[in-house]
Amino acid sequence: MSRTPAAGQAPTTTVGALPGPVSDLLAAIRDALDVPLADRPVDDVVRAELLTRRAADTRVIVELLLTHGDVERSAARLREWTAEHPVSYAPWKARTDQSAAEEEGLLDAEPASAPEPLYGGDVDQFIADAYDSLADSDMDDERPRCPAAHSEDPDLCTGPVVVTIIDATNAGADGCEHHAARLLASLDGGRVYGLPDAPEGAAIRVHKAADSIRPFPWVSGPRTRPGQLSRAEVRERGEGE
Repeated sequence: MSRTPAAGQAPTTTVGALPGPVSDLLAAIRDALDVPLADRPVDDVVRAELLTRRAADTRVIVELLLTHGDVERSAARLREWTAEHPVSYAPWKARTDQSAAEEEGLLDAEPASAPEPLYGGDVDQFIADAYDSLADSDMDDERPRCPAAHSEDPDLCTGPVVVTIIDATNAGADGCEHHAARLLASLDGGRVYGLPDAPEGAAIRVHKAADSIRPFPWVSGPRTRPGQLSRAEVRERGEGE
């Protein structure tokens, strides 16, 4: 007997319908989190440390994936990290009468070597540091920039969004100090305002920096007209005439 979905019900996606890279990423996550139970009770701590490390690696990869959207490279990186931390203990097996009888003796046995603790158990610190280290890696080639960054400006942001730049028509764009200064230098009648959570003096620093930046500094070529020079250069030229 066939059944049709009820009105408004989202269609179900079958496993075979998933794109290949997505299936591979899900398989990599499954393999990373597949940490079998230890056969010996003394190795339970070893297993717990391994599971914690694998879970932390997986979380970092998922966060990077949500930021960059590179499914194939995320899956490959996760498989590399999983291979770096293999199962080092004997996995659990169906207990036989003999192994059950020996269990009491195993409690006094030496455990397998455990991976180094994650920052003394501070998993959040491990994840934060791992994410920061990857921020400058090849997986971060396309990291987003602040709204004040011009599409033709190749420079990366140098910090968080801290100010808003307003043009003569009162249209605005938030930006880091670096791109905000470059945008302000390229506007006639532009203004800068610090955001509520901006560090002290952010707007003043942007205003001062913009004074010595030429308009559209990412554009190469000769600059001779006043509109092509920085405000500081224009003042100097006026003083010398």
